[in-house]
Amino acid sequence: MPKRLPTPRRLLDLVEVLSLAEAGLIKHNVTKVELEDINENLQALGRGDIVGRQVIVFE
Repeated sequence: MPKRLPTPRRLLDLVEVLSLAEAGLIKHNVTKVELEDINENLQALGRGDIVGRQVIVFE
């Protein structure tokens, strides 16, 4: 399947998002989740309780 080239609108959106990020106007929320807590966090995800992203840590 051939790759689609980005449309001019998508490129403008990307430039806008990168400008906002550079200005510090985009906030992110990343939470570390221990592997032993993964089932509880998957249930929270299913309920829609998760805001942002969760990253599994293997420590």
